[in-house]
Amino acid sequence: MSEAHSSSTVTSHAASASSSSDDDPPPDLHALLRKKGRKTRLPVRRMFVLRAGTLYNFRNPKADAPSWKVALAGAVVGLDPRTLRIVVLLNPHRTLVLYADSPQQASQWTEALARAAAFERGPDTSTTSRGSSGSSTAWDADTANNNNIAEIRTMTSFVDDEDSDWRKGARHPDFGLPPQDLALDVPENDNWDSFRSFAKLHIRTATGPDAIRERVAMGLAQPRYGDAVAYA
Repeated sequence: MSEAHSSSTVTSHAASASSSSDDDPPPDLHALLRKKGRKTRLPVRRMFVLRAGTLYNFRNPKADAPSWKVALAGAVVGLDPRTLRIVVLLNPHRTLVLYADSPQQASQWTEALARAAAFERGPDTSTTSRGSSGSSTAWDADTANNNNIAEIRTMTSFVDDEDSDWRKGARHPDFGLPPQDLALDVPENDNWDSFRSFAKLHIRTATGPDAIRERVAMGLAQPRYGDAVAYA
């Protein structure tokens, strides 16, 4: 495949600079997206609904209730535009990977998920049991740092050639595993490993880009995302 020799770029979004007003709630979306099957590890299509900052997973479009749901506040969202793979690091121990069908769909969902992650969720009157439904209320803009809303980081990986371990890492079937377990099968310099390391740091500090830069300057942290880093 000719794509095997092309460079891959992963973009980590706290939110898109092209988004609408910072005070606007995240847009509602619904679409059939691919994900890894829990048992077979083969790609399966599921109906995903993004509403009020919560992502709902339905087994099919006609399902009455979601199979599961997860609040996105504080998550870190990444996109590999070459593979149309959307990575959502929900917390240091849970990662969700979705596959879009087109570049337009990938961009739309990445931006919407990033905006949902940048908003702070208010009281949730819904239940969290499997198969339950509900909605979140009282949304406010991110109170930590408004710079989060326009923050975009770009990380460039090594060339993905035929002999590269990146191919093995990119095809890893167990994205649902905790990052510390997943990292055992991914080379240290792998792009997704860099993304996870940076994302975990972002979640742990949870106070915006200024705090991250300060920690790096003090030698307390060194995110491995190369020199292609931009803060809006």
